[in-house]
Amino acid sequence: MSTLTISGLASGLDTENIIKQLMEIERIPVQRLETRKLELEAERDAWRDLNTRLNSLSSKLTDLKLESTFTSKTATSSNEAVFTATATTGATTGKYEIVVQQLAQAHMVTSTASIDFSSPVSGEFQINGVTVTVSGATSLADIRDAINQTEGVGAEASIIDNRLVLSAASTGAGSTLSFAYVSGSDILKDLGIYDSATSTALYEELRAPQDALLTINGLSVQRSTNEISDAIEGVTLYLKNDSGIQETLTVTNDTQKAIDSIKAFVEQYNSVMDFISTKLEEGELQGDPTLMRVQDALKRMASDRYDLNNTYRSFGDIGITTTDESQELSFDPAGKLHIDETKLQEALDKDPLAVYNFFKDGIVPELETYIDSLITTGTGVLSAKEQGLEQTLRDIDEQIARLEERLKLREANLKRQFLEMEKAIATLQNQGNWLAGQIAGLPGFGAPDNKS
Repeated sequence: MSTLTISGLASGLDTENIIKQLMEIERIPVQRLETRKLELEAERDAWRDLNTRLNSLSSKLTDLKLESTFTSKTATSSNEAVFTATATTGATTGKYEIVVQQLAQAHMVTSTASIDFSSPVSGEFQINGVTVTVSGATSLADIRDAINQTEGVGAEASIIDNRLVLSAASTGAGSTLSFAYVSGSDILKDLGIYDSATSTALYEELRAPQDALLTINGLSVQRSTNEISDAIEGVTLYLKNDSGIQETLTVTNDTQKAIDSIKAFVEQYNSVMDFISTKLEEGELQGDPTLMRVQDALKRMASDRYDLNNTYRSFGDIGITTTDESQELSFDPAGKLHIDETKLQEALDKDPLAVYNFFKDGIVPELETYIDSLITTGTGVLSAKEQGLEQTLRDIDEQIARLEERLKLREANLKRQFLEMEKAIATLQNQGNWLAGQIAGLPGFGAPDNKS
């Protein structure tokens, strides 16, 4: 039920404006709480942002813990039309002289006769010892399909110029197709492929089965496939052409993956340090002691010389420093890292495993442990700060809600009091008017009688 208000009809006062001004004074505690809430939300968001950045930094450490990041190899062919190659981390760097003399081939034959399909043809035969069943074939395509649908037959059938072509599924001298009659119509004989009765091959050989032949540094190598992974340790060769000409295989350290991973780490580390430096100078975390401790800890870990039995024991050893040469400063005030790419490349070329060991046994475990102590949900320092701020914000919301209820009651009371005042003044005014009327009607109190 709404409260009736009479805005100064009796008193002449602007009671609504007076109530509004009084309520503005009453709302000052709420406004202070709302301002404090905004400050705390900004602080919470800043810690949350730092938490996210540190979590991302931790994820950048993953690749730096993998030996494969630093020991990858790349294999390069001097003529990719002759062969290509890939290398694993186990490959030995160096050059290999390769001559591809012959490519491995799969056996391929074609039929030399045709079948009369005026009536359906049925029969069984074997290819490579596997039985193929043909039931009611009315075309060469039916025989082709029966072969291709037989599991383990080790051959593929196709039709070219109305002839059945059979190709061995594997390459090499041992891929010769074998045939045998089983029962029913002698389909293989009728097609001019094989006569089991006389063990005579009737087919036309389109491609002879043969092994791949090549020399590696003068040593002869023979394999049944053109993909050779057991001739050079850690290297797989893919033969393309039997040119008979000497080509060169070069195996080198593939440092690009390591460089990319290190750059990604440094970029994210600098993002964290930039953020911390900015927040310490201004804003909701200005001068915060916890943030200062985080900054100091990260700077220390980045500049430490680790107690390792290793060629490289610090970032400086591999060309990563806090010196910002572009700005001619002896150090970066924000604690950011800077990469001397030439020195980093030299370190990776010289001893990629030592660079890996520096990360694996040096800075990575220390950084991981420290970051976990900050961001782990429930126990981390930053996690605890965020949770504490969330609780404080909930408390403030509850305080604001209680004050808002009180303000509603206070405003209602003021409106009621002013309404009562207006009513009282109106009553007094009415009584005064009545009394004045009564007095005016008394003898001698009326209006003077003007007689000429």
